[in-house]
Amino acid sequence: MAYLVWSGDRPVGFAFVRALDSEARVLNSFFMVRGARRAGLGLRAVQAVLAAHPGRWEIAFQEENAGAARFWRRVASEVAGEAWTEERRPVPGKPELSANTWVAFDARGAVGRIHPTGPCRP
Repeated sequence: MAYLVWSGDRPVGFAFVRALDSEARVLNSFFMVRGARRAGLGLRAVQAVLAAHPGRWEIAFQEENAGAARFWRRVASEVAGEAWTEERRPVPGKPELSANTWVAFDARGAVGRIHPTGPCRP
């Protein structure tokens, strides 16, 4: 499932979700244009996507991207409190790349922490 993130009448980002019919949904790709970052719009967009597909989630990022690492750990904490995990996994078929960091949490129990309305539209 693909989502566009909007700020007013302008698209400012996107999210791609896969494995919707699996035990754990995967946020496969997430991007916000530089001008829309650090204003809370990305967090609200992710919260809207998670609210649209309640359940277990897994999200990967590269540890070397310090901004992404801070953002995804914040998302996990905002959504799941302390009930989230983190692990390093090799990139399948690409042994030359650094392992990805994966955060995992369940968004079902996050009512009150996830705001189901947001700037995302499928």
